[in-house]
Amino acid sequence: MFLKMLIYGRPGIGKTYLLGTGAEDPRLTPAIMIDLEGGLMTIASKVKRYENIAALKKAVAENVELAPINAIRIKSSTDLSQIVNYLYDNNGKHPFKAVYVDSLTEINYLKLQAAAANNPKNTTGFPQLNDYGTSAAQMRSLIRDFRDMDECHVIFTAHYSESKDEQTGRVEIKPSLTGKLVGEVCGMLDIVGLLDMEKDGTRTIRFQPTDRVWAKDRSEGGKLGEVITNATMSQILDALESSQTA
Repeated sequence: MFLKMLIYGRPGIGKTYLLGTGAEDPRLTPAIMIDLEGGLMTIASKVKRYENIAALKKAVAENVELAPINAIRIKSSTDLSQIVNYLYDNNGKHPFKAVYVDSLTEINYLKLQAAAANNPKNTTGFPQLNDYGTSAAQMRSLIRDFRDMDECHVIFTAHYSESKDEQTGRVEIKPSLTGKLVGEVCGMLDIVGLLDMEKDGTRTIRFQPTDRVWAKDRSEGGKLGEVITNATMSQILDALESSQTA
């Protein structure tokens, strides 16, 4: 089983740190990180940075020893497309056992900015309604490409947002993505968890929804439980794999 999961939470809550906890797990290494956040300080000892996908491909071709996590900083939609094409075209043939996308929120903004810039009818410089539609379609295609990679784990991060339901007045906590895209993305993936922190500094990941929190666990019987405290990537995989053999 290959994990397709989204972890979301406030900036600085520890989403990237969580990804770094898989650096010594052979099921997750070597990993490639698509880095849009630039916040790798908390896992710096586990990461090697590459300027672009061409540099990483060269290292792979020359059998250079890869780091546990191999990060490529994304600056444009073109940079992202080149990485996705490499991974997708070499599905099952590249050496990476995990792909970390940090973060979907930033990719959403990147795609929206690119849609606005490439729209000849948009002379304002700001995204218009049809730009949101274009970027949402591109995001759906991107998520499906990642989801359909058969031979590696794919873990996304996202910021979180609070929005008020106009009918009920209830404030909902969910991943920060534009429009209806948040519901569609959550529907495409098997696991969605909210990473949070208690007052004593304990980190928790909620995998079961409440009337306020968006979360899901599609594993049989919900093997991740309601909440995992101070979770690591290895613990999450262990729990899901035990559900297959129990």
